Amino acid sequence: MTEAITIPEGEDFAVCSCGNDVMKDAFATVDASGNEVEPEVGGGWVGHLQCNACKAIANVLGGKENS
Repeated sequence: MTEAITIPEGEDFAVCSCGNDVMKDAFATVDASGNEVEPEVGGGWVGHLQCNACKAIANVLGGKENS
């Protein structure tokens, strides 16, 4: 099964299909390769999160640079 990270409509937090959310194991901000990056303005983060439970990676911001 492929895990998926999403932000439910009307919410401001991520959940993973493995059952993880911000109150459990949370998520890391990463690049598309899984390298941790800081989610700061102009820092190049484009919205990838990695689930700290199952290690799935997904772009939850649609690829727009965090600026």
